[in-house]
Amino acid sequence: MSVISHESPPEAPPKPPGRGAIVAAGLVLLLIAGGVIAWVMVTRVMPGQLDFHSSSDQTAGAKLQVNAPDAAILLVPGSDGTVHVVGKGRYLYHSPTVTAATSGDTTTVTAGCPAHESRCQVFVTISVPAAMPVRVDADLGSIDASGLDGTLDLNSNEGSIEVLNPIGAVSARSGNGSVSVTGARSPQVTAHSTNGSITMVDSRSPLVTAESVNGKISANFLDAPTMVTVSSVNGSVDVYVPGTATYRVTTHTVTSSDKVKVPTSDTSPHVINASSTNGSVQVFS
Repeated sequence: MSVISHESPPEAPPKPPGRGAIVAAGLVLLLIAGGVIAWVMVTRVMPGQLDFHSSSDQTAGAKLQVNAPDAAILLVPGSDGTVHVVGKGRYLYHSPTVTAATSGDTTTVTAGCPAHESRCQVFVTISVPAAMPVRVDADLGSIDASGLDGTLDLNSNEGSIEVLNPIGAVSARSGNGSVSVTGARSPQVTAHSTNGSITMVDSRSPLVTAESVNGKISANFLDAPTMVTVSSVNGSVDVYVPGTATYRVTTHTVTSSDKVKVPTSDTSPHVINASSTNGSVQVFS
């Protein structure tokens, strides 16, 4: 069942306060708060704008496909076998659209603004069964995902991607936005950005690949990984690993310096390949 309403806009919300230091245990709350802030940012009132709101509940298929040509997406775990979709936005002439449907084994959510409507913004929150595999294809919007157990395949041409506490395998690719993965216990994490930075914090993933053309890469591990491959063309590369293991390390840089400050062994099962063409490379514990 879907509900769509259009109302006159309220007064503009106050600017959210700046964020202070957040401890690791509060990362999920931070992502949700970030979603609220993003919502405030995209809903600045323009004269004559109208509110948009929609909601839809769909019986979950085996997997979720999200198509978002012009929408910000927030993915969170639900408490039942239903996909809940809530869209909020503003528009001047032509309203955004948010649709959800389950056909066969796939639940599909499509969200965005009309191509000819420049004063239109939409922010979509999708709650899914935690283990449900998810693929998101976005164009202009950001993608945030928190606390999901299923595989995540997240793609945005222009927006940032932020993932918190994933359990399943993660693939995150952005053209012009940053990529951040925090608290991963995934069997494998792959991150790519053409013009943005890549950050991995408190990772327990054994297999990690991170590639950027024009951004820096920082990867921090709580457990000694099995295989790490990180490379940037025009950004620095920093890899931090526990000093309780030995590592087989290969580094390469053309125009800058490289430093290795970890225990090394040619027979170690923990392999690190780190390179940058025009930036520094550091591997340390």
